[in-house]
Amino acid sequence: MQSRLALVPAIALVALVSPMANAATKPAKVAPSCNTITDPAGDTFAVRSQDQQGAYGPQEDGLDVTSGDLASDGKVVTAVVRIAKLSRSIALSPTGMSAGIEFTIGGSDTIVRLQAVLVTGQADRFEVTSIAADAVPNTPSTYVGAATGVVDLPKNEVRISAPVALLAPFGPVTKGTKLFPGDAQSATTGRATPVSTTTPGAPASTRGAFADVAIGGKPVVVGAPSCVVPGK
Repeated sequence: MQSRLALVPAIALVALVSPMANAATKPAKVAPSCNTITDPAGDTFAVRSQDQQGAYGPQEDGLDVTSGDLASDGKVVTAVVRIAKLSRSIALSPTGMSAGIEFTIGGSDTIVRLQAVLVTGQADRFEVTSIAADAVPNTPSTYVGAATGVVDLPKNEVRISAPVALLAPFGPVTKGTKLFPGDAQSATTGRATPVSTTTPGAPASTRGAFADVAIGGKPVVVGAPSCVVPGK
C-alpha cells in the first residue's frame, strides 16, 4: 500500500511536465507580412524634382501610392501596389496610368520590375521588365515578358503576378530566398504612355512619367506567410 502511494506523486509529476515539454517544442506561429512597402499620403508630383525637394502637387489620389507588398510561394511572384483612390478616370492623367514594384532577388543586383500599364482606350497590360544595376538613371527598362494582373477598384490596389520561370535569369526564386524592394524606388505610379514594345530584350518605355515613388521596404521571404495570396 505504501509503495503505491509513493508512485502517485511521480505519475502526477509526469502528467504535469509532459504538456509543458510539448508546448516548449511547438513552433511559434509566424505573423503574415503585410504593407512591407509604405509611402506617405498626399505626395504626388508633376515632375521628379518635386519629390527630391519635398514640394509636391498637384495632388492626385488616383496616383498616390499608400503601400505595397511582394509575395511568393516559389511558383509565382505577386506584386501589389495600393493607391489612395484607384480609378479608371484620373483627371490629371487622362491617358491612364502605370503602377509597379521594383525589387532584387537574393544576392542579384539586377532590378526586376513587375508593372501594370493601364492606357485609356487600350487593353490592360501586365509585364515584367528588368534594369541593369549599372544603368543610367531614367534609362528605359528592358522588356522580359508578359505577366498577369488584376485591377481591383474596391480594394484600391493593382496586383501583378509572374511565374518564377520568367524571373529565373535574375535569381532563383526558391523557398527561403529573400526579395528586396528597391532602395532607390520600390512601389511607383506614373502617367501612362502608349505601349512601345512587346519584344523581349527591347527597351520598354511604358512606365510613363512618375507621379509617386516609394523608396525601399522590408524584404520578404519566398514561402513565408503573407497577407497577399500569390497569383491572385
